Amino acid sequence: MPSGWRPSWYVPATSIAYTSFWRFAHICAILENVTGSEFLRKLQRLARRRAVRFQYEPSLGKGSHGRVWLDTVSTTLKYPKKELGTGLLRAMCRDLRIEPRDL
Repeated sequence: MPSGWRPSWYVPATSIAYTSFWRFAHICAILENVTGSEFLRKLQRLARRRAVRFQYEPSLGKGSHGRVWLDTVSTTLKYPKKELGTGLLRAMCRDLRIEPRDL
């Protein structure tokens, strides 16, 4: 083997792929097993800390969905009693213009 040879799966710890993977893994660990009602409580707490308007209107969604406002932006919340997936949670945070780690 030539010197400096590395296996094809090797990713140096300073690469962007390595750091973004661990950043994503950290966020997923934070958002693990969150239900809709827990998400609402965390949003209320965040709104109080930031002194912005928070509102949840369950009647503005179809079926068990509801509308959540944080200041001037809004998103749709799925059934509050069910667990939210990581992708959906990240998308709702993006809609509300917050970072998942802020919760």
